[in-house]
Amino acid sequence: MDDLHLEILKLRDRVGAIQRTQDYAKEKSALLQKAIESNNNKTTWVSVIQIGILLVTGVYQAKYLQKYFHKKKLV
Repeated sequence: MDDLHLEILKLRDRVGAIQRTQDYAKEKSALLQKAIESNNNKTTWVSVIQIGILLVTGVYQAKYLQKYFHKKKLV
C-alpha cells in the first residue's frame, strides 16, 4: 500500500507541475497577444498618417503648379 500511495503522490506532483507550466504558457501567450495587437494598432495609425501626409502634399503640389502655370501664362 505504501508503494501505491507514493506513486499516487508522485503523479499528483507531476500533474501539478504540468498545470503550472500550462498556466505560465497561457500568461505568456496572453502577453504576447496584447503586444501583437498593440503593434498592429500602431502600424495601422502610422499608415493612416502617411496617407494623410501624401494627400495633403498632393493637394499642395496641385495648387502650387496651377498657380505657377497661371503666373507663367501657360494655361
